[in-house]
Amino acid sequence: MLSSFVIFNFTAYGFCDDDWELISGLFGSGLNEVCADNKGTIYAAGEKALYRTEDGGNIWAVVFSTQAKDDRINFVRALEQAIFVCTKNGVFVSDDGKTGWKNIFKGIGSKENNVSHIAFSKNKRICLATGAGLLISSDNGPGWTKDDIGGMGLNLKWVEFLDDAIFVAAEKGVYENSGTGWRRTFVTNREGVEYDADVTDESLKAAKPVNSIAVYLDKIFLAADSGVFISEDKGETWKRFIDAGLMSLGVKRILFEDVLYAITDKGVFVFSDKDRLWHGLYKGLATKQINSIAIDSNGNAWIATRKGLYRKVRGRLTAL
Repeated sequence: MLSSFVIFNFTAYGFCDDDWELISGLFGSGLNEVCADNKGTIYAAGEKALYRTEDGGNIWAVVFSTQAKDDRINFVRALEQAIFVCTKNGVFVSDDGKTGWKNIFKGIGSKENNVSHIAFSKNKRICLATGAGLLISSDNGPGWTKDDIGGMGLNLKWVEFLDDAIFVAAEKGVYENSGTGWRRTFVTNREGVEYDADVTDESLKAAKPVNSIAVYLDKIFLAADSGVFISEDKGETWKRFIDAGLMSLGVKRILFEDVLYAITDKGVFVFSDKDRLWHGLYKGLATKQINSIAIDSNGNAWIATRKGLYRKVRGRLTAL
């Protein structure tokens, strides 16, 4: 545990011990993704359908569904009011999140078609993490360039930007490209570790897959099967983040929105900078199998679970 590790300069907040509220009106219970646009519209997705609400969850409408039998929704992301849906069969976008869906990416073969994540840079580049490598567009989708990260970019799980640098989570670790070529900056598979002779920090102790990446200012957080890791120098070195109170090192998602959230195989947790401790948010949940978390424009927290969509509202927040 990093007891003297100072990370944030903000007032930490946590949730009161009020129940999570189960949201009705969605067909089927298993939900994999939830996201919010900058106007407070909420989107929730199961394997086949994307739901949308404009009134905080009272009325829902299906705005997108996958057509092929073996297709599924992998990830959903908002860019202002536009909604991007990553599927096993490419990427679709709607400028208003309701109508006019366009297929902006269709890969070659099942692996390239299978898009697990999408990220946007400040200069409008789009990156897709796929089963066959990284796809990059500089013209909002019509044109795509494939990058297999020197043969290492198979089964990519996640991609994020930090300024102009790209970070991707692949089978053997996290790779970074700042414009001068790819390098493995975080090791999760020691095969060929001599190739990364300059990697001498705590990433060598991970040796388990990275599931997601979150960027806050110049800091990078990794959610891995061996815990949470942080870099404060743009990926040059890594340290294991505080795990006190986390209950499980199997971290599936990490999110920074005012405070740090983690989804593990034991539930959802929020980090208190004041206590230097993770707090579990359990009350009212019928399951610990949580798949995704989003914070809307009003500060409300939403989680997609195998037993439905839950919400905690901003009015129930209190300083820790």
